[in-house]
Amino acid sequence: MKSVSPQDEDKRLDPGSEQDLVYWAERMDVPKAELKRAAEMAGPRIGDIRQHLVGGFSSSGPTS
Repeated sequence: MKSVSPQDEDKRLDPGSEQDLVYWAERMDVPKAELKRAAEMAGPRIGDIRQHLVGGFSSSGPTS
């Protein structure tokens, strides 16, 4: 997975938007389906999605 720049951390992904999924999947170098699942679990904030994808969330929320 590619890193996300700090200014992108607070941007939001609309998991219902194909355009958003394509853009962020390419930026983060992850499959669209995986990105959509992460957004559904972690919420729409890019920083939270990224953290989820690298394994920083437990079922109870963010760690740290």
